[in-house]
Amino acid sequence: MSYKTCLFVALLVSYIKNGESLYCYTCASPDNLMCGSDFSTSKVAALHCKTDENLCLKASTTVLGVTVVTRTCGVQESCQLFDKCNTCSSDKCNSSSNVQFQFMLLPLAGLIFVKSYF
Repeated sequence: MSYKTCLFVALLVSYIKNGESLYCYTCASPDNLMCGSDFSTSKVAALHCKTDENLCLKASTTVLGVTVVTRTCGVQESCQLFDKCNTCSSDKCNSSSNVQFQFMLLPLAGLIFVKSYF
């Protein structure tokens, strides 16, 4: 198999989801200060989501002048509970400050690969 073919197969396999549940970081500030701006993947637990929860969330809302950041499993409708909400659908993807950014690049990367391959 050529290098390009192997790379193409690897790309396709990376998009295949297995039957396991999603794995998301789960915490809330101010209970856990490491959940907000000082977020650290080594200090916050990542837990398996329930089968009906298909997204990881990083959301925030302001309560009595205090911004509370929540990272958890959920569904799109969960975002209605927060002032700001970013979602993603891969394991441990709710660690970044702007969760959706990485997913906007996937179609572009795929398009560049396909154009260079064919």
